[in-house]
Amino acid sequence: MLVTVNRISLCRFCKVIAIKPFGLVYLIVTIPENLGYEEAFDEIFNKFGIAYELRKVKTTELGSLYELVYMVTIDHLTNQKDFLDAIRCRNGNLDITLTMNPTEAAQY
Repeated sequence: MLVTVNRISLCRFCKVIAIKPFGLVYLIVTIPENLGYEEAFDEIFNKFGIAYELRKVKTTELGSLYELVYMVTIDHLTNQKDFLDAIRCRNGNLDITLTMNPTEAAQY
């Protein structure tokens, strides 16, 4: 018998099995100005089954780059490396930040 309590599974022999964390995280992506930010990553989010909301758009480098801040929900089954690699391919290998604790990154 397996019981799940707050993302930790307990078997009937009282062993604790930690599972990969998931939930809300901030994804901060830099893109070139010629990449339309409105739908730039829709295909990738849908491919990986990630719910997302664009929270902020900011220009950087004298307007030649955009910094996009998304609030995303990543499932524990999502391969984060594959997801970030897909984002890197789309944004031309510019900066990407994935903040695991969105309350600490509230300034975004």
